[in-house]
Amino acid sequence: MAPEGGRSTCYRSGRQQDGREQEEELSSAKHYHPPQPSSPPRPPPPCPHHPLPAPPHLIATQIRALTFDVFGTCVNWRPSIANHLLAAITQKLTTTTTTTTTLTLSDTTRLANQWRASYSAFTRSFIPGTTPWKDIDQHHRDSLVELLNSPEWGLSTCGFTDEEVWDMVKGWHSLSPWEDSSSGVRRLNAAGFVTATLSNGNRGLLEELCGYAGLEFGNLVSAEDFRVYKPAREVYLGACERLRLEPGQVAMVAAHLGDLQAAREAGMRTVYVERKGRSVIIYTYEVNQKAWIRQENEKEAAAMCCFGVPDSQPL
Repeated sequence: MAPEGGRSTCYRSGRQQDGREQEEELSSAKHYHPPQPSSPPRPPPPCPHHPLPAPPHLIATQIRALTFDVFGTCVNWRPSIANHLLAAITQKLTTTTTTTTTLTLSDTTRLANQWRASYSAFTRSFIPGTTPWKDIDQHHRDSLVELLNSPEWGLSTCGFTDEEVWDMVKGWHSLSPWEDSSSGVRRLNAAGFVTATLSNGNRGLLEELCGYAGLEFGNLVSAEDFRVYKPAREVYLGACERLRLEPGQVAMVAAHLGDLQAAREAGMRTVYVERKGRSVIIYTYEVNQKAWIRQENEKEAAAMCCFGVPDSQPL
């Protein structure tokens, strides 16, 4: 977490440096006296592989909670879904003589992208009180049937049963996490932050996915709780109310700028995680510049996200 002035600090390395300087000063002082036996022992230096959490007083006066987008931010959904679709569809194709179609991983990756795009269109077009409620599992089922039966994929003659379709939908319940996600959430919990999901995924989906991926969030908050989908303002404000915190005390962490813009407009703080392959790039929003600023220093970036502690600039 950054001190006043906006510069992020890695508290582990800072404490080590301060400790060394203090020891040098004391050892060179003319009237230095070693501590009496009754003095409490000095704690051992922190392990370089496990940075210490931010000081409690900073946690108490700045961000109290972090809410996380899940799909894309915490889990790498695309290869998981592409492989799940490939296995399920290939198995079906080998047991039917009504088609000679064959699919590759490249094909099912494209199918996975189309499936996800249908989800985005559905959630953004949802109008509370007008659009009939449908949770994400049900939407995934309906949209997958539509895709499989479309002329582009030519799979309508395969005769997928409802059970087989639901088996493919369940692939969204067992997505692989990014390498730093599980450990990052645990570190934030240990640092004293309130952690929560803030996803359009329905509660049943999130419960199974977090269990599968080892994401130990302290709270599960779903758009289903409010019967409206992100980026609707009600979702972000509802999450803050559910956590019993003001929006300015909560930071939204996501890999999607639209999600973060909506959260910021609702008064929340924001942390942008750019996922590229197996790496993570952290950006923070600078109000004065009205722009997302990339954190070039790896230690500073690690101290700001899931995967550390967010910055303290008003976002």
